[in-house]
Amino acid sequence: MQFRPVEHAITEDGEWVTVQQVPYHYRGRLLCDSCHTEVIIQEVASGKEIFVHARRNRRERLNNQGCRYAISPPRRAAPVRHADRRERNSDFRGPQNARTRNWRCTRCEYTYFGGKKCPRCNGWVYIVSR
Repeated sequence: MQFRPVEHAITEDGEWVTVQQVPYHYRGRLLCDSCHTEVIIQEVASGKEIFVHARRNRRERLNNQGCRYAISPPRRAAPVRHADRRERNSDFRGPQNARTRNWRCTRCEYTYFGGKKCPRCNGWVYIVSR
């Protein structure tokens, strides 16, 4: 996900500040004025300083999805697969004799009961038992 530069940040005291108003030796957290996730000050190639989202963990990435500074990419139509076409690497099917149990896919964060192959993303490498 891409973002425009954040115009205002919120300090730990609850004040709205611009990049120019932040003291040089400020050590507190700065939050985005839209999605309230952490932002940092970054210097761009032209020498100008801007606020950018830190995006350190998964929770912050989820909160960023509703941010007004997010630039959403244009939606593309899903590719159509013909029934007679074989999938790439179809000779390598993955696990054949895996137990039927509770699994969790760490790739797409889906929890399910069944064989080891994830029904959502069709992967099996990132599957762990629950």
